[in-house]
Amino acid sequence: MFVARCPGTRISIEKSWFKIHFMITDYFRTLTYSKSETERFYRVKGANTEFLICAFKDRDSGKSEIINALKRMPEYRHLNAGDFDFHHIVEKQHMADISFLGELERDYQNFPTAMIHKKEHKERYNSILHTKETRLLYMRDAINPVRAKQNSSVIRQTSTIQLFGNGLNPAGMQELRSRINILKEIYWAAYEGNDVFRIISRNILNKYDRSLNLL
Repeated sequence: MFVARCPGTRISIEKSWFKIHFMITDYFRTLTYSKSETERFYRVKGANTEFLICAFKDRDSGKSEIINALKRMPEYRHLNAGDFDFHHIVEKQHMADISFLGELERDYQNFPTAMIHKKEHKERYNSILHTKETRLLYMRDAINPVRAKQNSSVIRQTSTIQLFGNGLNPAGMQELRSRINILKEIYWAAYEGNDVFRIISRNILNKYDRSLNLL
């Protein structure tokens, strides 16, 4: 196996497949961030927004630490932890439709999740991102509209791997590029006014875009 390095990434070429392994902080590129003492969560700042964010794998312990940190601030002293959820900045079901190397479960452990109020989570973001109409926007003719929300992430990823065909299917690779580009537009629009979420979602999707371009 040949291993090459570039800033913030580890690229390995194995069985003619290109794999890029990212840490959560790689998704903070161009943003200002600082980490907690335990490194379970990060304070991430953009030009007009700021969030406390942790990796998906640390969400349980991270939430407790974030709540405790906030309660030490006078304005959050009476904070009710039950009023907050962790929002997946890029949704797993969308990633399954572009995860052509079959590494979604491993990659997703380091994907950033941000703690936001439940009402905002449900009414602002999930109402857009958790719909079959959104999936139809980037899948287009690749799926039956009736089954747009029925497939599990495992089934979706299996279909994506087959579409990729070990990089030997030009039409499949073009389809994947189209999905990635449309998802970039969807998330950019969904996160209007939230530069932190916009930049993180773009960095995540760019990872998959760059992986395809290496082939």
